[in-house]
Amino acid sequence: MYLDNIIVLGDPMIDIWCLSPGTESRPGGALNVFENLRFFTRDASSIFPEQAYLTINHPNRKQRSSKTFYKPLNRDVSASTIICSDYNKGFLTNSNATLRADLIIVDSKYCSLKRSLLNNCKIKILKHTQTDFLNTEFASLFDYIVLTDNENKVRCFLNGKLLKVFSVPKINDIETTVGAGDVFVATLAFYLHKLFDSQDLALLFTAIENAIYWSSESIRSEYTSNLNYI
Repeated sequence: MYLDNIIVLGDPMIDIWCLSPGTESRPGGALNVFENLRFFTRDASSIFPEQAYLTINHPNRKQRSSKTFYKPLNRDVSASTIICSDYNKGFLTNSNATLRADLIIVDSKYCSLKRSLLNNCKIKILKHTQTDFLNTEFASLFDYIVLTDNENKVRCFLNGKLLKVFSVPKINDIETTVGAGDVFVATLAFYLHKLFDSQDLALLFTAIENAIYWSSESIRSEYTSNLNYI
């Protein structure tokens, strides 16, 4: 069945912030991408593991259970836009499913997404953070790479060639940058969904500029960056 909306796939997490005088929980990982996407639109859905979600303790980012791995995605997914938020927890790293999409946007922290999941997707965009490990073979599978560098400039590449460098606004009242990448991915998908045909670079650049703006705004929120809590 083909779905005409945005589908978020990946490793959901619950971020537990252990700060005095108590604790706060926030959506993390793929769950945070989905929650931020719903800030922009309700034309979105998610497919997550049917298991208890992995919990991460902050601010030290310690996993409550380092041996928690999700069962792999076991169903084919066909949609206009697919977001893959992969943290190498099994759901997308070990899956033999088939994904079909006009546009797929991938955020794979360890470049661990199963390569075959990209085979039937038309336009492929990799969002990657400068400080994370980048596998060049994995990166070569994508048409576009959007490389973020925390509060520094954002770079966009097409087939390995630098297209444009984007400035990032200076934010003085930063609460946390945890989860800002999730906001970036959600915003990018929202602005490109059903509009981007791989040739309209002006549209891509506008989407990146909006992703920079909203992810920068999100770091004003307490705990994990999320537009719904600003």
